[in-house]
Amino acid sequence: MADLFSTKFKLTDTVSIPWLSFGLYNIQEGKQLQQAIDTAIEAGYRSFDSATLYGNEVGVGKALNQSGIPRKEIFITSKVWNSEQGYQETKEAVQRSLDRLNQDYIDLYLLHWPVPGKFIDSWRALEELHEEGVLKSIGVSNFTQDNLEALLSVAKIKPVLNQVELHPHLAQFGLEKYSKAESIQLSAWSPLKHGKVLGDPTLVSLAEKYGKEPAQIILRWLYQRGILAAVKAASAGHIIKNTQLDDLVLASEDISAINRLNQDRRIGPDPQTVDYSGDHEFIEIFTGWETTAVA
Repeated sequence: MADLFSTKFKLTDTVSIPWLSFGLYNIQEGKQLQQAIDTAIEAGYRSFDSATLYGNEVGVGKALNQSGIPRKEIFITSKVWNSEQGYQETKEAVQRSLDRLNQDYIDLYLLHWPVPGKFIDSWRALEELHEEGVLKSIGVSNFTQDNLEALLSVAKIKPVLNQVELHPHLAQFGLEKYSKAESIQLSAWSPLKHGKVLGDPTLVSLAEKYGKEPAQIILRWLYQRGILAAVKAASAGHIIKNTQLDDLVLASEDISAINRLNQDRRIGPDPQTVDYSGDHEFIEIFTGWETTAVA
């Protein structure tokens, strides 16, 4: 396993997470999921990113439990969905995740979205479950700076990580600066913008310069910014290639060139404007993505 790929980022004094996680969004239970996880494990992945929304926690737990890899070497992330948020609701949701994954604990558990009027109570539930040892680390996903400031004003335990949409067209520079100041690890979902950024001329040119692929250029760009990534690949070849970054170091001018691609444009819901009253808008956006897309 390459040194860079095996790099871990420290979340707390006792918990570290591999820099690159295998994203499990939109991989169906059954043969497809089993094959994807088996291939990822063979390629060296030890961190797996799931969620209640993904509907595959049972298969994830089964595949990992049958992998032969010691549990202490596996890092499992999951997330509570919006309709399950609230103090008691979140506690019950975590137990369901544990049951589906067939695990005694979850390494990292996130609030999937900052549901107004609920995420504070949901966080209180996660704090208690963390103190009980059921959740080794707790964090959030899709939180803006305003959301984080509201949470930090009342939280007993600071979220260790915030997983957000982040790619060359949505670079999140402001959130990156704030997160570093607050010692909250930033993590990227959809770092390849579901493949929609891979044909960008700048990235194609850099890929030719370094003898790599645009996806590898983006992942290295994230690594050099100190940002984690959860990436999904449709083929065994891409699963493996996403790990082959150890011989790639981007020059500062090339980092700057990628930075200039930022448009502050999303492909997913905007946490500040999305309708949290139902799942329709989320489902409409997410199901519009191809199953081969990167999550």
